[in-house]
Amino acid sequence: VLRSFWYVINAISSSEDVQKLGVTNVVYNLGGFPKNGMDYEKTRRVARLIKAFPVRFCSFYPCINTRAWALVVDTFSVMSSMCLRFRLRVIKGDHEWVMLKLKAIGIPSEALPVTGDSKLLIGDHLQWIEDQKKKEESSSEEPPHKRTR
Repeated sequence: VLRSFWYVINAISSSEDVQKLGVTNVVYNLGGFPKNGMDYEKTRRVARLIKAFPVRFCSFYPCINTRAWALVVDTFSVMSSMCLRFRLRVIKGDHEWVMLKLKAIGIPSEALPVTGDSKLLIGDHLQWIEDQKKKEESSSEEPPHKRTR
Protein backbone atom coordinates (compact mmCIF):
# COMPACT_ATOMS: atom_id res chain seq x y z
CA VAL A 1 0.00 0.00 0.00
CA LEU A 2 2.75 2.45 0.90
CA ARG A 3 4.62 1.81 -2.35
CA SER A 4 1.44 2.32 -4.36
CA PHE A 5 0.77 5.54 -2.46
CA TRP A 6 4.34 6.70 -3.12
CA TYR A 7 3.95 6.04 -6.87
CA VAL A 8 0.73 8.05 -7.05
CA ILE A 9 2.12 11.00 -5.07
CA ASN A 10 5.32 10.98 -7.09
CA ALA A 11 3.34 11.03 -10.35
CA ILE A 12 1.03 13.87 -9.37
CA SER A 13 3.77 15.99 -7.82
CA SER A 14 5.18 16.73 -11.27
CA SER A 15 1.98 18.55 -12.30
CA GLU A 16 2.20 22.34 -12.20
CA ASP A 17 -1.52 22.59 -11.38
CA VAL A 18 -1.07 20.26 -8.41
CA GLN A 19 1.84 22.36 -7.18
CA LYS A 20 -0.24 25.55 -7.41
CA LEU A 21 -3.68 24.37 -6.32
CA GLY A 22 -3.06 21.33 -4.13
CA VAL A 23 -4.70 17.91 -4.08
CA THR A 24 -8.19 16.82 -3.09
CA ASN A 25 -8.20 13.31 -1.65
CA VAL A 26 -11.36 11.18 -1.71
CA VAL A 27 -11.26 7.92 0.25
CA TYR A 28 -14.19 5.63 -0.54
CA ASN A 29 -14.75 3.22 2.38
CA LEU A 30 -18.32 2.08 1.88
CA GLY A 31 -18.80 -1.49 2.87
CA GLY A 32 -16.98 -3.87 5.11
CA PHE A 33 -14.36 -3.11 7.69
CA PRO A 34 -11.06 -5.08 7.44
CA LYS A 35 -11.45 -8.48 9.14
CA ASN A 36 -8.17 -8.10 11.00
CA GLY A 37 -9.01 -4.60 12.20
CA MET A 38 -7.37 -1.32 11.27
CA ASP A 39 -3.59 -1.07 10.91
CA TYR A 40 -2.93 2.13 12.84
CA GLU A 41 0.83 1.89 12.30
CA LYS A 42 0.26 1.99 8.54
CA THR A 43 -1.99 5.02 9.04
CA ARG A 44 0.84 6.78 10.91
CA ARG A 45 3.27 5.90 8.12
CA VAL A 46 0.92 7.31 5.48
CA ALA A 47 0.56 10.55 7.47
CA ARG A 48 4.37 10.86 7.69
CA LEU A 49 4.69 10.07 3.98
CA ILE A 50 2.14 12.76 3.11
CA LYS A 51 4.12 15.28 5.14
CA ALA A 52 7.38 14.34 3.38
CA PHE A 53 6.15 14.97 -0.17
CA PRO A 54 6.16 18.37 -1.84
CA VAL A 55 2.42 18.09 -2.49
CA ARG A 56 -0.12 20.14 -0.57
CA PHE A 57 -3.27 18.27 0.37
CA CYS A 58 -5.94 20.95 0.54
CA SER A 59 -8.98 18.77 1.24
CA PHE A 60 -9.75 15.26 2.37
CA TYR A 61 -13.16 13.59 1.91
CA PRO A 62 -13.54 10.18 3.57
CA CYS A 63 -16.76 8.53 2.39
CA ILE A 64 -18.05 6.03 4.96
CA ASN A 65 -21.19 4.16 5.96
CA THR A 66 -20.32 2.32 9.19
CA ARG A 67 -19.57 3.32 12.76
CA ALA A 68 -16.28 1.39 12.64
CA TRP A 69 -15.02 3.58 9.78
CA ALA A 70 -16.19 6.69 11.66
CA LEU A 71 -13.85 5.74 14.53
CA VAL A 72 -10.97 5.24 12.10
CA VAL A 73 -11.61 8.63 10.45
CA ASP A 74 -11.78 10.32 13.85
CA THR A 75 -8.46 8.75 14.84
CA PHE A 76 -6.87 9.74 11.51
CA SER A 77 -8.16 13.28 11.94
CA VAL A 78 -6.53 13.61 15.36
CA MET A 79 -3.24 12.03 14.23
CA SER A 80 -2.99 13.99 10.99
CA SER A 81 -3.91 17.33 12.54
CA MET A 82 -0.61 17.26 14.42
CA CYS A 83 1.40 17.52 11.22
CA LEU A 84 -0.94 18.44 8.35
CA ARG A 85 -3.41 21.20 7.53
CA PHE A 86 -6.32 20.46 5.22
CA ARG A 87 -10.10 20.67 5.07
CA LEU A 88 -11.66 17.44 6.34
CA ARG A 89 -15.30 16.71 5.55
CA VAL A 90 -16.73 13.27 6.31
CA ILE A 91 -19.45 12.09 3.93
CA LYS A 92 -21.71 9.44 5.49
CA GLY A 93 -24.33 7.44 3.64
CA ASP A 94 -24.98 4.87 0.95
CA HIS A 95 -23.39 4.94 -2.50
CA GLU A 96 -26.01 7.18 -4.11
CA TRP A 97 -25.92 9.72 -1.26
CA VAL A 98 -22.11 9.83 -1.31
CA MET A 99 -22.05 10.37 -5.08
CA LEU A 100 -24.63 13.15 -4.75
CA LYS A 101 -22.62 14.92 -2.01
CA LEU A 102 -19.36 14.59 -3.98
CA LYS A 103 -21.05 16.02 -7.06
CA ALA A 104 -22.32 18.94 -4.95
CA ILE A 105 -18.73 19.85 -4.00
CA GLY A 106 -17.51 19.53 -7.60
CA ILE A 107 -16.20 15.97 -7.81
CA PRO A 108 -17.86 14.08 -10.70
CA SER A 109 -18.94 10.50 -10.02
CA GLU A 110 -17.06 9.39 -13.14
CA ALA A 111 -13.81 10.37 -11.42
CA LEU A 112 -14.14 7.54 -8.90
CA PRO A 113 -13.39 3.96 -9.96
CA VAL A 114 -16.41 2.43 -8.24
CA THR A 115 -19.57 0.68 -9.39
CA GLY A 116 -23.13 1.46 -8.34
CA ASP A 117 -23.02 -1.35 -5.76
CA SER A 118 -19.86 0.08 -4.12
CA LYS A 119 -17.35 -2.32 -5.65
CA LEU A 120 -13.97 -0.82 -6.42
CA LEU A 121 -12.67 -1.10 -9.99
CA ILE A 122 -8.96 -1.70 -9.45
CA GLY A 123 -7.86 -3.22 -12.75
CA ASP A 124 -6.55 0.01 -14.28
CA HIS A 125 -4.82 0.98 -11.03
CA LEU A 126 -3.09 -2.40 -10.69
CA GLN A 127 -1.90 -2.16 -14.30
CA TRP A 128 -0.57 1.34 -13.67
CA ILE A 129 1.32 0.11 -10.57
CA GLU A 130 2.87 -2.71 -12.62
CA ASP A 131 3.94 -0.19 -15.27
CA GLN A 132 5.54 1.97 -12.56
CA LYS A 133 7.42 -1.04 -11.16
CA LYS A 134 8.73 -1.85 -14.64
CA LYS A 135 9.88 1.74 -15.14
CA GLU A 136 11.60 1.66 -11.76
CA GLU A 137 13.36 -1.63 -12.55
CA SER A 138 14.47 -0.49 -16.01
CA SER A 139 15.81 2.82 -14.73
CA SER A 140 17.78 1.08 -11.97
CA GLU A 141 19.43 -1.18 -14.58
CA GLU A 142 20.64 1.76 -16.73
CA PRO A 143 23.98 3.38 -15.94
CA PRO A 144 23.48 6.71 -14.08
CA HIS A 145 24.78 8.82 -16.98
CA LYS A 146 22.12 7.37 -19.36
CA ARG A 147 19.09 7.90 -17.12
CA THR A 148 16.53 10.48 -18.21
CA ARG A 149 14.58 12.59 -15.78
